[in-house]
Amino acid sequence: MEVYDYQSAYPPNPRYFPDPDMIARRQWTRQWWEECRPHYDIFTSDAVLDELRCGHYPIQAETLALASQIPLLPLE
Repeated sequence: MEVYDYQSAYPPNPRYFPDPDMIARRQWTRQWWEECRPHYDIFTSDAVLDELRCGHYPIQAETLALASQIPLLPLE
């Protein structure tokens, strides 16, 4: 399963990420998903899905498809 993080809407190109800290956070996020994710139960919410539907970005459809596979945490 490929994972898209909050910064993966754009290619890994320094032109898009001029800040080295931003590039590092992106890599740490991907590393966490690869190495630590199997040890946790993850959930999302309708609020997150609504946020992902806002705007337009290059991999929006893929991001929504992935997020839609994550179980919803009911909000009361």
